[in-house]
Amino acid sequence: MSRRIKTLVAIDVGADHDQVTTAMPSDPTIEIVGLVDGLDESWATMQETPIDLLVVACGGDTDRALFLIDNAVKQHPERPVVVLCTGTPNGFVRRAFEAGADDIVTLPESPDRIRFMLEKAMVRKSGRFRPVTAMTSTRSSQARASWREEYRPRL
Repeated sequence: MSRRIKTLVAIDVGADHDQVTTAMPSDPTIEIVGLVDGLDESWATMQETPIDLLVVACGGDTDRALFLIDNAVKQHPERPVVVLCTGTPNGFVRRAFEAGADDIVTLPESPDRIRFMLEKAMVRKSGRFRPVTAMTSTRSSQARASWREEYRPRL
C-alpha cells in the first residue's frame, strides 16, 4: 500500500478491550486515528474525523454493532468495514455481512493476520482486486484443453 490507512476502531461495550488493542497491528501502513469505546461515540468520531477504514469490535451478536455497520456503509459505501468479533459469532456473521461488513475476524488473531485482513478490505473496495476467475486467460484455457486431450481415457 502506498499510503497509510487511516483507521477508526469502534469498540462495543461487550468486546474485550485488551484483546482488541493487542490484536491491532502497529504497522507503518496502518494509522489508528481513534480507538473509541462505545458505538455512539464512534459514530460521532466518524462524522468529525476523515478515515479510510472502519473496524468494529464487538463481543458477538449485537444489534448496536449491526446498526453502526449499516449506517456507516450507507453514509460512505466506498469505505470498507471490518468486524473483529471477540465472542462466539454464531448467527452474527451472516447478519454482519448483510449489514455491509466487508470482512469478519474472530479474535484472538495475530496482528499480522489483522493487518492482512485490513489491507485486503482496502484493496477490494478500491477496485484493484480481481477475483481469480476473472484472471483466467485464453492461454490457461488452452493449456487445460490440451491437458484434457492428453490424459483423456483411450477407448
